[in-house]
Amino acid sequence: MVKRSAVGSAGDDDRATRLLGCPRPPCVGAALKRLNRVRFEDGGPEHKLYTQVAGGNHEVAGVIDDESMVLAAAGEKASPRYQQIKRFIVDGLKAGNLQPGDRVLSEAEIVAQFGVSRMTANRALRELTAAGLLVRRAGAGTYIADPKPIGHMIEIRNIADEVRSRGHAYRSRVLGNDALGAEAKIAALLGVRPGTAVFHSLIVHHEAEFPIQLEERFVLASAAPLYGQMDFHAITPNEYLTRVAPLERVEHRVTARMPDEATRTLLGMEDDEPVLVMTRRTWSRSKLVSHAILTHPADRYELTAAFEVGAG
Repeated sequence: MVKRSAVGSAGDDDRATRLLGCPRPPCVGAALKRLNRVRFEDGGPEHKLYTQVAGGNHEVAGVIDDESMVLAAAGEKASPRYQQIKRFIVDGLKAGNLQPGDRVLSEAEIVAQFGVSRMTANRALRELTAAGLLVRRAGAGTYIADPKPIGHMIEIRNIADEVRSRGHAYRSRVLGNDALGAEAKIAALLGVRPGTAVFHSLIVHHEAEFPIQLEERFVLASAAPLYGQMDFHAITPNEYLTRVAPLERVEHRVTARMPDEATRTLLGMEDDEPVLVMTRRTWSRSKLVSHAILTHPADRYELTAAFEVGAG
């Protein structure tokens, strides 16, 4: 992209080196020597002036926003700096120097190491994130992404077992586990009369220290009388309920939505990230015993279902 401008004076290679970054790609240095007609404007490597030599004087043609245009003018070819940064990260992953869950350079660190503008650093990280290679955590940084965890919609699995089966550490953060009399709205969820004794738990499940699920659950107290006394750091609600109230029937409903601020904070999400919400109702001994709302960051989770169709 070229923008018209009116500035004088010839460029110098030292200034070009400083603005392109250190070390400068050799092909760029060769192109500059060949051209001897490039001047760089203060403001970083996103803004360069391309000049034409005429009678020994330099006539400014415009502002160039991409160093590849400098190279193209000299008959050289090279990828833009943001592509070089992306390749640096990808090559580190391929070589095993970076592993899923590892933190990568921040924008400020990329600017310092590669000598690029913040806009270039942001573009490199943004495109790798969009491609699913990186995941950005609000207030924590940018990390190499894991393959998306897969939740099974038909088979009811313990989330702790799912996480450990992928070779990662699991932990939970219990925000509450209280006994209460069901208000009208909660009573409707469980199909009981208002005032019926129920338990209400709220737990954040973590995989490799990253929150992957917010579980809010209402449980019929008569079906699981010790639910309110359980230590859900040591055992998950799913594991406990499977023991005391064997499953007879399961109902799932999955929706995508934008989360509220409280949910975003608990799951460490950016403002524009959506969530997948699975509502799961389970029955045991002919009674509806649990209504769970399982919320997942959409970029960190996927849900699958598989079943066999009988002949005839």
